[in-house]
Amino acid sequence: MEIIKQNPPNIKEIKKYLNPPLDTVYCFGNIIYNPSGKEIPAEIEYHEQIHAKQQKLFMSPELWWTKYLTDQEFRLDQEIEAYTRQWMFIYKHIPQAKKDALEDISDNLSSPMYNIGKTKHEVATLIRLKAKEYAIT
Repeated sequence: MEIIKQNPPNIKEIKKYLNPPLDTVYCFGNIIYNPSGKEIPAEIEYHEQIHAKQQKLFMSPELWWTKYLTDQEFRLDQEIEAYTRQWMFIYKHIPQAKKDALEDISDNLSSPMYNIGKTKHEVATLIRLKAKEYAIT
């Protein structure tokens, strides 16, 4: 995936619905937008690759983003998949960081940035359950 140091084309729309920190990265099609220019850790890049795959199931990234921003349940579903895959990536490559990674991921996904209405504990449970599902399939 190409990485560009600028905001995604729909940043104004994103900010209407979410409250992203300045160092947030965004997937829009096959491009990762990295406005801060900070180095993107491998597990975050992997997370964004999951979003790229999700977007390919729609006619365009714009349609995915519209649904993502306006449908809280869809946003939760998409992020649970991406964060679960990210957590599994960390476990595979840095197994000793698995517990701390789940804490960080759960903090992040339950934060006001995502506006999903779930607690940290609820998010961690959903991720654990999804990881079990992925391990079986």
